[in-house]
Amino acid sequence: MERRRNIRHLVNKCIGIMYPGGITVTGRTRDAGFEGVFVELDIVEPPAHAMVQLLIPVGPRPTLVDYFSIPAVITRRAKDGIGLRCTCREDIVVDYVRTT
Repeated sequence: MERRRNIRHLVNKCIGIMYPGGITVTGRTRDAGFEGVFVELDIVEPPAHAMVQLLIPVGPRPTLVDYFSIPAVITRRAKDGIGLRCTCREDIVVDYVRTT
């Protein structure tokens, strides 16, 4: 059951996820809010509650070469992606969404 306390905003941005062990995959955000983000992925590998890094592309031509990293924990697994809760300042994700 969802326990969101904040409004989510629909977002469709390319983003990277670095799993434990350094494996990096790309996906697309579905929605984001102050507490986290849902990322659509082709293959869902890590278990719930695993620590991951969100890789946010930056620059004029965003790629995963130039990015900043946000620590997050997997709070939900679904067949089409994962729900993540950021473990740092939550407003960073929303600022990214609003400026891109």
